[in-house]
Amino acid sequence: METNVENPRASGPAKAAEGKPRRESPPAQPWNSPSGLWQRKSTVIAALAMPLSLIPTFFIISMFGFSLNVVTLLALTLVIGILVDDAIVEIENIQKRTLAGYTPFRAAMEGADAIGLAVLATTASIVAVFLPTSFMGGMPGQFFIEFGITVAVAVVFSLLVARFVSPLMAHFSRRHEFQA
Repeated sequence: METNVENPRASGPAKAAEGKPRRESPPAQPWNSPSGLWQRKSTVIAALAMPLSLIPTFFIISMFGFSLNVVTLLALTLVIGILVDDAIVEIENIQKRTLAGYTPFRAAMEGADAIGLAVLATTASIVAVFLPTSFMGGMPGQFFIEFGITVAVAVVFSLLVARFVSPLMAHFSRRHEFQA
């Protein structure tokens, strides 16, 4: 097999340019795209998911008598990506249906319904992994009780926000575009 002279990593016959300069496609400009998180409305919905999930988590943490220490802050830092990811997955699925021509209500209902089981499975697996660490015994168990419960509570509130609040906000943010 011959190697391409212009691109040594490419294999196969050397038919590359034969004296013609290669045309590169223009860079993609996602901010001009009518879909996805490049829209301000979608970004605001995803950004609101974080405080809407963390504020109830702080309330539950204080009910358990935990303080904001290194362990609980580590748990919250670990969960932040999951909080935002749950909202983004819901928003993008709803957005895909909106671009397909569904009304905002129907897009929110079907989009949230289609992705709901995946979000629920992710949350259940995270809770199943981290909650048992709060039941460890001995000296490490004294530290991990705060960690395990904080992660589990934050992820459950993230599920509730992603399943109920994000589709509702997505519906209301698009509603005016479809009213006659």
